[in-house]
Amino acid sequence: MNSWRLTLAEVSTPEMIEVQLVNSVAPFILCAWLKPLMLRAPGETRTAKAALNMLTLTAARDYVRDGIHMNAVDTGWIADEDPFVHATRSATSSASSLARHRGPASASRAGRS
Repeated sequence: MNSWRLTLAEVSTPEMIEVQLVNSVAPFILCAWLKPLMLRAPGETRTAKAALNMLTLTAARDYVRDGIHMNAVDTGWIADEDPFVHATRSATSSASSLARHRGPASASRAGRS
């Protein structure tokens, strides 16, 4: 049975736990175990990411035949992972940009000269 089409009440607890183990717990454990190896080659993370993307692509092409769908997302470099700071900065930046681009023409249209 495909749980994608089930409501929450229809998904069995063992299936939910299995899905969490495969999708969340296993990657967490693997990353923790692999950290010492990644620390030995800090400049090679781009190569490691590319290899992981290729592994995922290769496995996805094979596993899809058995109904297993895989994907990888490369978000690129993230400069600021603090959503509150980012949102505040974006709002300030947008307000400043709006003020800079508001010229005499827009002021006169609004009844101000």
